[in-house]
Amino acid sequence: MDELVKLFMNDLDDHDDEILKASLQVQEGKLTVLNLVEELGPHLTNTDTEARVKGCKLLTKILENLPDTCLSTKELATLVIFLCSRLQDHYTLQPPALSGLVKLTASTNLAEGEAKIVINSIFKEVHVQSCLQAERLNLYLLLTNIVSNHKSLILSLGRNFLYNFIQAIDGEQDPRNLLVVFQLAYDVISTGIDLLNLAEELFDVISCYFPIDFNPSSGGKFSITNQDLVLGLRRVLSSTNAFAQFCIPLMLEKLDSDIESAKVDACLTFSECLSQYKKIDLEPYLGAIWNTLKQEITQSVSEEVENSALDLLTELVRTLSLWPVLGQSYRMVDLNSFLNEVLEECLTRLKEPIRDKLTWMSWRIIMACAKASKTACDIVCKAVFPLLLEQVSEMSVDASSTPLAKSNFANIMDCIVKMATVCSNFTFSYNPVLPHKDAIMKSFQDVLSKEGSVQVKCTAVAGLAVILGLNILSDENLRNLATVLLSSLMSQSDPKVRFELLSASGYLSSKHPKIVKACMLPTITKLIPETEFWHHPKEIVRNTLECLSALSTHFDILQDVVSYVVDFLFRCKIEQPYCCFLLECLGCLETISKNSTAGDDHTDHLVINIALPLIKICIKTSVQLTVPELCCASCTAVNGFSIDCISLPIIKAVTAVLRNIFQNLRLGKTAKFIVKLLTDIYLNGNIAELDISEEKLLKFDPFNPKFALLQSRMICFLHATLCAVDRSVTIPHIEDFQSKLLNLCLHSDDQPTYVAAAKTFAGLVNRAHKSSDKYMQDVLDCSVGKAKGKKLQVLTLLIWTTKALALCNHEMTKAFIQKLVGLFGDPDIGETAAAGCDIIMRDSKEVLSPSSHAVVRLMYRQRFFLLIIPELVAGFRSAKDTPMEISQTGDLEQVLPSVKQAHCLTALSHLLLHLPKQVLLQQFSHLTPLLVKALHSDDAILLQSVLSALLYLIEDAAAPMEAHIDSLINDFLRLSRFKPNLDVRLKALKCIGASTLLPTTILLPIKKKVVQELRYVLDDHKRDVRSEAAKARSEWYLVGT
Repeated sequence: MDELVKLFMNDLDDHDDEILKASLQVQEGKLTVLNLVEELGPHLTNTDTEARVKGCKLLTKILENLPDTCLSTKELATLVIFLCSRLQDHYTLQPPALSGLVKLTASTNLAEGEAKIVINSIFKEVHVQSCLQAERLNLYLLLTNIVSNHKSLILSLGRNFLYNFIQAIDGEQDPRNLLVVFQLAYDVISTGIDLLNLAEELFDVISCYFPIDFNPSSGGKFSITNQDLVLGLRRVLSSTNAFAQFCIPLMLEKLDSDIESAKVDACLTFSECLSQYKKIDLEPYLGAIWNTLKQEITQSVSEEVENSALDLLTELVRTLSLWPVLGQSYRMVDLNSFLNEVLEECLTRLKEPIRDKLTWMSWRIIMACAKASKTACDIVCKAVFPLLLEQVSEMSVDASSTPLAKSNFANIMDCIVKMATVCSNFTFSYNPVLPHKDAIMKSFQDVLSKEGSVQVKCTAVAGLAVILGLNILSDENLRNLATVLLSSLMSQSDPKVRFELLSASGYLSSKHPKIVKACMLPTITKLIPETEFWHHPKEIVRNTLECLSALSTHFDILQDVVSYVVDFLFRCKIEQPYCCFLLECLGCLETISKNSTAGDDHTDHLVINIALPLIKICIKTSVQLTVPELCCASCTAVNGFSIDCISLPIIKAVTAVLRNIFQNLRLGKTAKFIVKLLTDIYLNGNIAELDISEEKLLKFDPFNPKFALLQSRMICFLHATLCAVDRSVTIPHIEDFQSKLLNLCLHSDDQPTYVAAAKTFAGLVNRAHKSSDKYMQDVLDCSVGKAKGKKLQVLTLLIWTTKALALCNHEMTKAFIQKLVGLFGDPDIGETAAAGCDIIMRDSKEVLSPSSHAVVRLMYRQRFFLLIIPELVAGFRSAKDTPMEISQTGDLEQVLPSVKQAHCLTALSHLLLHLPKQVLLQQFSHLTPLLVKALHSDDAILLQSVLSALLYLIEDAAAPMEAHIDSLINDFLRLSRFKPNLDVRLKALKCIGASTLLPTTILLPIKKKVVQELRYVLDDHKRDVRSEAAKARSEWYLVGT
């Protein structure tokens, strides 16, 4: 301790460790407060003021390192008396004394008597306004501690404390202190202290800051924002109804101001205050409030002010609705009288067509009042619905009506729907829409039955759905509604109207499945004939199945629809006449499976009643002796894959259905059963499990690339099932799957087969990446040079396996990247290998996606980028440039990248498309040569990616670009006249314009050249290019001015 005192008193800097040691000794009981004060005694009582200040600072620093509960009540009392006496000493002792008292008052062991001594001392001895910012902050924190820990003391001091508190915070201007002051004022008011006749003084001291107008400097050390201060002040102003008689006039005054931010802040603050105000506070001002709000809503030019005023009106009506009932109909009279005044002014305007802002704002005012409370909604609906329906009945709108009449009718229909929507937010004993439901339903149905605007029809359908949601329709109404929806679905061809009709039908099905079963389902299912259904018009089939999928929102309906559709599938054959019908049915099942919820009973039902039948149909077809040849006759080893193949689109559609179902399948009996079944079928060829008789049929051997092409293509079912199911479901014999998939991928000549095998292999590797090292090494050992005619197969497998490993951050990812980049120089597959980077970086819907429960680590793209960039740079530098053309003088006209360099740049362009721009800054030094070289390419996609990256670097990291500005400007100017692609020209011009952000000294030598070159771009045949060129040229004109 002696050493610490000597160090501190001699102004040496290395005393922090000694202070910490002294604090630990106090905590451990080796040093008491009395000993501490005795050690410092000669310095604390020294006649030299500076010595006393240093002694007090040392004592304070030791105390600040102690836990809040370390000191006992007696020790705290001793220290409080000592530090309070320091407040009476020289003014330079006040800062350390206040810091020490802040620490002492934070302790819960401080007695109320000592807290009172602290309060009395600071109010008596400290003149707050003459203190520095840090001292004032400590004083506010000290008071905050006492208010938090000694509420009863504050209440007992009452007016005396309140008076001194107001004086202490008066005139504070520092935003750091104001945050604490606002919180302290709120805490004081929250204690329940009686403000007595000091409410106005406290309000004046606080409200002088309203509205807050604080703009922190961008380079400031403090993170205080304008919003922090606004919320703090708003919290104080809305903390008590004692401020009502002062606050309401202030808010009304600010609402009349010309400053938009003040108006919005006043609305928001007033809304907060209303929850605290009572009837006696608000009643004298209701007329003035309504007049002010009416003016702001109807005359304001700011949408934000309008919305804020409407929200305030809603809150005001809600407050009126909650006033206590003191006598018979007391509340209703007040609410009624206010709403009657509002409705009297607004309804008069609503009787006229909705043409101007005043009429439309009247509607918004009525809506704002209606949504405030159940009572307000009931009053407004009773007044508004008759008027709306009367206007609808008087209007006769058809195709020959004027545009103005059609617009007005559409507005009225929209108002009816919005008013009904407001009613849906409340639960009524007697719904105000009920007396008008028949008239409303009739008006909507009439719209749907006549020729008219698409917008009005969509509004009518939405209105029917809203009325349905109110639960006020009888069974007869529901049957009529079902009939109307069905007839409209059969007659409407507009996609927007059909979408709304399908949504409404699905909503009806979810709420009233029995009505749908009785009135809609039988009619829809009869639209497709039982015989020769495949010859039925495609449009009718599509619309019918679309209706069925939309109705499948309830489990009972879903079961019937699935049974109906799957029955058709069993009756079809994979032949040309059936192809279109099969695809429509599968599209219906895909929609149903997509809308199912993960882990519910629906999923198990879909597995058994959709997934298994589909797998059975496909496998049964593939093992027949004649069908495979018919299906894939055009897909031969000579011709390769044919887009005319019948089976492939059907297999893809089945795969999409299976994927949707299995992504939602969770661990359970059904999951275990289906996974085991698929394993047995694919690995052992045991199709008897599907009740398929093996007599006079081919065997099922999908992993044999030379056996049956249709069977091999069904490998895609595996990545839609085994690779899509939840990771908690164990896949048996996963090593056998990986071995057979690897062999199939490397030896199959059919593109859909080896691509599906590669995806499935990658999906299984990602799921079991910890136990797949052997097979990953096998992939690395595959040599493109030795694989005659199988280069694409090896590359496909390499790309998808690399993606699987990159997603889970596997340790072998780097080895696979090196292998992939090594293929960029291959003249046959180098371009495809570079494009593989896009596959790796892009989200895949089929496999290796979060929805398919793949292992996806955070920021895998950034890690992959950091791993591949060194390889790209090394590969780029190792390749040699290829001269494009030699001029007559023998000089090189242009040097183009070699094949490998071009492919490295292509890969880089794909990487840039999927990366956060901040990552580019970290690798700028490595990327610069590649980006500059890429500007000499003719690939438009590559140029767009590179120019986008350079534009970001110029705008947000200009310093590293300064050394390359001459060569870059030349390239930008050349690309600004790049005729093959408009976007390249635009991005090049944006880069030229952004370059003016660089230092003027660098730009001045090339200013004249740039301005002259841009003159030619001003004649571009595209207006967007001319506009961007003019903008860039203007910016360069201003360089140096």
